[in-house]
Amino acid sequence: MDDELRTQAAQLVQARTGLAIETLLRAVFDHYLQQVGDVRAWTQALAESPLDAPVWQELLAALTIGETYFMRDPLHFQLLRERILPEHLAHTKTRALRVLCVGCATGEEAYSLAIALRESLPDFASWRLDLVAIDLNERALAAARHATYRSWSLRQSLPSFVARYFQHNPDGTYTLAQPIRQLVRFEQANLLDLTTDAPFDVIFCRHVLLYFDKSAIPQAERKLYELLRPQGWLVLGQAETLRATRAAWAMVIYPAAPLYQRPKKPEKTTLRYARLNQPPPTDFSRPKPDDSEYAQVVATLRHEGAERAEMLLIPLLERFPQDVRGRTLLGYAFANRRAYPEADAQLRMALQHAPLYADAHYVRAALFHEQGKLTRMAQALQAALYCDRHHLLALLLYGQYWQREGDLKKAHHFWERAYAAAQAQPAQAFVSDYSDMTHGELASLLRSYLEEA
Repeated sequence: MDDELRTQAAQLVQARTGLAIETLLRAVFDHYLQQVGDVRAWTQALAESPLDAPVWQELLAALTIGETYFMRDPLHFQLLRERILPEHLAHTKTRALRVLCVGCATGEEAYSLAIALRESLPDFASWRLDLVAIDLNERALAAARHATYRSWSLRQSLPSFVARYFQHNPDGTYTLAQPIRQLVRFEQANLLDLTTDAPFDVIFCRHVLLYFDKSAIPQAERKLYELLRPQGWLVLGQAETLRATRAAWAMVIYPAAPLYQRPKKPEKTTLRYARLNQPPPTDFSRPKPDDSEYAQVVATLRHEGAERAEMLLIPLLERFPQDVRGRTLLGYAFANRRAYPEADAQLRMALQHAPLYADAHYVRAALFHEQGKLTRMAQALQAALYCDRHHLLALLLYGQYWQREGDLKKAHHFWERAYAAAQAQPAQAFVSDYSDMTHGELASLLRSYLEEA
């Protein structure tokens, strides 16, 4: 295939949909092109057709079907009950609620929202609920309207939940009850082009922005802002953050789950930390990821950067939501691109599950160092060294702290401990997941510190 023609097709699809055709979806797109007979004529047909045309829908069906199941990321439904709906009730005089579900795929998330709202809103029958679910893929939307699912879509659901809301069919599938189905209105639409006469109170846009091209993300984030009413809420995936417009939003940081709110006045953005009323819901217990998965994340973090590593951590944490090492790596990745509140949320979540995990304390210390919060940095370093007295990076940073404080005796004490520990390790091995230094390089650095001080 002609490279110029392939690039032209990719740029067209990326421009019309915002999808990351040249990065995340490149392999899928190139595989699809191999099935196209006349790429030039096909590209011309795309250029002349709307997104709901068959030529587009065949392509989008290949590009956009993703992982989904009922009650995915249960923490968000807990936050809907504990924070979002109570605040909405406090600020509105009418029993009306408009909710948008972006990237709804085959409907599991939108119907999960409908169920959560039905169970959570007081005197639900008296409410005027408008729950709109959108997706680019009309084939997926047709399946959503049909609302019949295989057991895989219910793999994280309790038997009591399935019995209450589904009919078990002779062929082994499950059909959602009509009272829930009628609560959701499905529409074929592109987020970038979406308009509304009435703003939404809540938007769920989970695991969607990560599929957007980097150039389209600012436009998508501004669109989400415009679609919300002031004091309306935006919910992203647990391992996602806003990138281009964070300064425009108020944030409420829960452990591992930042919530974004359009402020009542644009100049009144705030940052608040909050706790859950009850412990977060947990998925069924699972083993830890394989070491090879960690190795891939760490290698990607070192060689390709934080954003690419996040793409690997999102599905990993989807499968292992309580994995402490994964949460700590994600916190480190967020910190690398200065998403400090979201980084701290991930690290607090890690320490909630494993209070003695030294790496999480160290990464928090590094986070505080970046923000100039030196007292909190010192406290986090003390915690890291309490958990692991030989933690090399904590010893290095704590020595630097005491050097800055003018106490060279204490600085020497920590550097000498780190030097002895570094020399005892293979010289070419990396110090940790959170550093590009080898033990040999660290030992050389520490020797220079000790000789100069």
